[in-house]
Amino acid sequence: VNNAGMNLDGVAAADDPARTTRDGFEMVAQVNFLGHYLLTELLLGALRAGGSADAPARVVNLSSVTHRAVVAAPDFADAFRHGSPWSYRHSKLAATLHAYELQRRGKAEGS
Repeated sequence: VNNAGMNLDGVAAADDPARTTRDGFEMVAQVNFLGHYLLTELLLGALRAGGSADAPARVVNLSSVTHRAVVAAPDFADAFRHGSPWSYRHSKLAATLHAYELQRRGKAEGS
C-alpha cells in the first residue's frame, strides 16, 4: 500500500531550496510519487512471483481527487525538478497514471 503523502502548497515557495531533496527533486513530488514509484517498480518481480491465479499480488495506490484539478498535461520532469505551485496535484496525477499503467501491464501479461 503506497500511502505516504505531504502537501507544502502555500507553506513555502515552490522554488524554495528547502523543498528540494538530496536527489534534486521537489520534496512533495518525491514523497508523494517518486518514492512510491521506485519501491513499486523494484518489488514488482517479487510481487508477481509471490502471487497466484487464485490470490494475485496487488499494489494499492492511495491518491487524491485533487489530481482532477490539473487542467493541462504537465511537464512532470520540469515540475519534479524545479517545483510548482501545483506539485501536490501533479504528484497525485502521476500516482494515478502509474496505477493505470500497472493495470495495463498486468492485463497485457494476463494477470
